[in-house]
Amino acid sequence: MGIAAPSFDGAMRSSRMTGHYNSLSASLTFARSEAIKRASNVSVCAMATEESCGTDWTKGWLVFNDEGATRGFIDPGEIVLKRVVTNDDNLDLTNLARLTTGSASPVERPFIRFGPRGTSNWRGAGFFLFCDERGTQAARTANISLAGDVRRGRRDGADQLINAFGGTTTCP
Repeated sequence: MGIAAPSFDGAMRSSRMTGHYNSLSASLTFARSEAIKRASNVSVCAMATEESCGTDWTKGWLVFNDEGATRGFIDPGEIVLKRVVTNDDNLDLTNLARLTTGSASPVERPFIRFGPRGTSNWRGAGFFLFCDERGTQAARTANISLAGDVRRGRRDGADQLINAFGGTTTCP
């Protein structure tokens, strides 16, 4: 039993990480698809409450039509299309994005907005980094391309996690 427990714990952590990654990737793909289908803007934001955006992605996220005056926030009349609540104290979910092509320093963003052509407001690309207590070895990235596509981050020959900018990524 003492041998099986650590192995089972690792499998459970991997399963949780995969679930979070798949859920956010699906939400981003859904938002992009809805923006194209509706010929409008659709955003995904970090959840503060079930009806408002915040800055902490580890609590979950909201997908909503974003045609109001304030980009990345739910204005009166805008509809939440999808809610995802994570409630996982072991999850560390952050992102870095460049808002213009060629800008030097990526910054953390509380939302990503897809337009009618499927491109995002992250014109210089970006990524979401999923970490837990196991560190960079178990981490994952969801890379957002210049065109708005969501792609799984890969690892190089040295098992370093590669982000959307082509650099390596580590957990905090």
